[in-house]
Amino acid sequence: MRFAWIILAFAVIAAVMVHLRLEQASVRAETYRLSALRHEVRRTLWDQQIRLSELASPRQVNQRGRQLALELLPPGESFTGDQVVQRD
Repeated sequence: MRFAWIILAFAVIAAVMVHLRLEQASVRAETYRLSALRHEVRRTLWDQQIRLSELASPRQVNQRGRQLALELLPPGESFTGDQVVQRD
C-alpha cells in the first residue's frame, strides 16, 4: 500500500513538472513575440522621428513656404495683408 502512494506521488509530481514546462515554453514564446513587437515599434518610432526632423529642417520649411507661396517678412517689418508668415 505504501508503494502505491509513492508511485502516485511521483506521478503527480511528473504531471506537475510537465505542466510547468509547457507553461514555461508558452511564456518564453510570448516573451519572444513581445520582444519582436517591441523592436518593430521602436523601428517605426525611429522612422517617424527621422521623418519629423526632415520636415522640421530649415530647408524643408523654406521649400514648403515656397510651395504654398508664403511671403516671409524680414525682421522688423509689419504685416501688410498679403503676407502670411513673419520671420523673426
